[in-house]
Amino acid sequence: MRQPARNEAELSAKGVLRKEEGEQAFRLKLFEPHPELRTWVEYYWAVEWDLGDKTFVQTVITNPTIDLSFEADEATNSQPLCVVATGVTPRSYKRYLRRRGEAFAVHFHPGMFRPWWRGSLNMLTGTTQRLGYGERAWEVAAADLLPRLMKAPNDERVTLIDALLLCHRPPRDAIAEDIRDLVHAARHNRAFWDTNELARRRGVSPRSNQRQFLEYVGVSPKWVTQRYRVQAAIDVLDEERMGPGERIDLTQLALELGYFDLAHFSRDFRAVTGYSPDNYRKGFTQATK
Repeated sequence: MRQPARNEAELSAKGVLRKEEGEQAFRLKLFEPHPELRTWVEYYWAVEWDLGDKTFVQTVITNPTIDLSFEADEATNSQPLCVVATGVTPRSYKRYLRRRGEAFAVHFHPGMFRPWWRGSLNMLTGTTQRLGYGERAWEVAAADLLPRLMKAPNDERVTLIDALLLCHRPPRDAIAEDIRDLVHAARHNRAFWDTNELARRRGVSPRSNQRQFLEYVGVSPKWVTQRYRVQAAIDVLDEERMGPGERIDLTQLALELGYFDLAHFSRDFRAVTGYSPDNYRKGFTQATK
């Protein structure tokens, strides 16, 4: 049996607002890809839901990554089976889970879908594209595999997707791997939350770094650093909301995250989540209808 990718609670929390509510509506599992695919693929994820006649609305904040998902949704009458590439979404978005459904997806490392896509990823930003009829051999093969894939258990799905991607893997791309490593470093290290520092670490000019990020990630270096600042703030406010600790001073939090003042922090937080930091900490409900 294929082992889970890593701590599922840690990964599933990233990008999902009010994850404790989502845990009551859907089930998420993560899986490691084949070792020879780990250059490109961070993990696979599988999600399923059974809501009867209800609908659950989940607010999602995307990270600077691309997901290639294989979906079966009985509420989608026109195309219940589909292969979808989801680009980076600049703002939060709402995913509506209806009736019963499931999805299995490939979660690529930042920058590492570019060698598969063979085009600038900023064309995918803010969009979802149904695949299967393009010129890319792996895309056609993925669509052909879809009916078999969605009938299989998750362990078999992992094996099938491994085989598909291993057969069609692209040549190594040094720029993609360089950007991948830099974005992962920025995810965990606040020293990288400066666009000039990101360019310096790569040994390129800020302008070249901007151009390559747009091509390989789909968004700018500034977008990446802002997203990780806001994600860190969400983590802090979630811990405050779910624990018995003292109330956090938002101005101090803003300064710790590298903002000049609370106003700039609040503007970025609202732009990403749709809520002010204070309203977020007070709580909102993603109700099941």
